[in-house]
Amino acid sequence: MALPSNFSYYVKELMEKPNFDVRLLNPDDYNGNYFLKTIKLARFIRKLKTDILYLTLWQGYNNLVIAKILKLINCKIVIWKYTYCIDSNNPIKHFFFKYIYWPSIDKVYMMFDNHTENALKKGLLKAEQVVTLSRGADLTWYSQFERNENNFFNVIATGKDHRDYFTLAQACEETETQCKIITFKHPKCQEAAEKFKDAKFVQFEFVTNGYNLDTYKYVVKSVSKASIMAICCEKLPYGAGYTNIVECLAFKMPILQTLNPDVHLDPDKAEIGYSIQPYDVDGWKKKITKLKNNMELRKQMSENIGKLIESEYNSKTTTDFIANDFKRMLNK
Repeated sequence: MALPSNFSYYVKELMEKPNFDVRLLNPDDYNGNYFLKTIKLARFIRKLKTDILYLTLWQGYNNLVIAKILKLINCKIVIWKYTYCIDSNNPIKHFFFKYIYWPSIDKVYMMFDNHTENALKKGLLKAEQVVTLSRGADLTWYSQFERNENNFFNVIATGKDHRDYFTLAQACEETETQCKIITFKHPKCQEAAEKFKDAKFVQFEFVTNGYNLDTYKYVVKSVSKASIMAICCEKLPYGAGYTNIVECLAFKMPILQTLNPDVHLDPDKAEIGYSIQPYDVDGWKKKITKLKNNMELRKQMSENIGKLIESEYNSKTTTDFIANDFKRMLNK
């Protein structure tokens, strides 16, 4: 609750809504094997006379969907999802997913348009079950960090999962661009740091537990001082770097990111930055240099971000959508 609302998938702001009684469920509070744990969770959910089970961190909660299929719980289920809906070429498994599993979930908030379109095309979800929902930034929380760009052009990169810091570091070193990379002791991140340990322009910094309040505040404060954000990733079959994008929006900061078809906010279309082909050092060099040498372009991108956060990409708008969506589901 001390972190920005976008971290809790807006539970923090839903708790402030009138007529919403929000209870937090921690599966780790329940012991036993998988079956016994599911029974205990189901009993707790039934005891609360739950209307909606809101599964924000989706991984590992398939058992609660199975509990609904088995009628151990009878509430509606809403989930956030950042990967494609699972299916199978096996006829029996396909039947289970298409006609039993996915119909048991009342609403899916997808992070990427491609994933929504894929689920609809395959018939795994119906139109009323799914929507691509923008994750708005908690502007009130981020406002405690004043946007204080350094006097010189510099790049910031944060995160560890599927990052390609080799390409980014090489591009910054060859363009003589100051770049700070704040990450975790992931093997590939450590390899990149070792390779560029004598770099003149690239600095790696390792932190622990990014969900710790003090650590995250340190990261965000560092982000607020940068000229642009670099989200340099490996080639992936799903979107990545969404948390970074939310942070960029909060500070109206231009974005350079690895091109990914599974992206909700396209920086090129929104005119808030550029996408670059995976592993393309020359591509990164060109875009870094373009933004580095054109302050007016960066200002225009910042203005475009301002329009985005005013209209859609703010936590109040996202929370209001979820709250109204919940009411619609319960009034059917």
